Amino acid sequence: GGSGTAPGVAVPIVAGQIIVGERQNREVTGRYALTATSDNELLVIVSPEDSSSDIVLRIVADDGTLIEEIDGAISGQAETTTFTPQSGRTYTVEVDEYFGSRSAYSIAIIDVGPNSTALLDEVEGELAENGVFTYTWDGVVGQPIIFYLEADGSLDLTIDMFDSGGGYLDYADAGLDGEPELIVYVPATNGQVSFEVRDFSGMSGSFHLWVLAVAE
Repeated sequence: GGSGTAPGVAVPIVAGQIIVGERQNREVTGRYALTATSDNELLVIVSPEDSSSDIVLRIVADDGTLIEEIDGAISGQAETTTFTPQSGRTYTVEVDEYFGSRSAYSIAIIDVGPNSTALLDEVEGELAENGVFTYTWDGVVGQPIIFYLEADGSLDLTIDMFDSGGGYLDYADAGLDGEPELIVYVPATNGQVSFEVRDFSGMSGSFHLWVLAVAE
């Protein structure tokens, strides 16, 4: 777990790592220093722990250039972006809360380039009109997993997540039409979890699911 971020001090982070339980006080920016070891595309995810946090995500190059600023998701939902770094350069990933409020979150950076060892499964999914797509995964206690969905076209995807007994675990509907959805899951016990993927309006269409491994 994270111990909080001192103002202005960048915490080192590497591709394939998740830092869970980061906390920041009012008007404080969380900063993370990533030195790229390849030119592979990276997926950056910041997932808030409470429903009221409105996360803002920025990526700044070592020369001060702002590469990305993302604030697309509604409060309580993850912000995510991909970018392609230059090997050897250091990038600062900044995390703010839109209203300057206290917030708690997890941050993950994942190599999604060719031959990435983070990719555990890749599925092409299809939704019929008013249909549901179900996917199951065998969770291993303490091994964080990220389920990342991208719609083909304009689907507005939603994810419901259940434990092996049918108990409700999580829900994701952060993005608008055509935008990605994701759930960060750190299993508290060994056991199967299931996901139900739908389109918010019951539209038909296809999507892509990646199951990604990260390490604390």
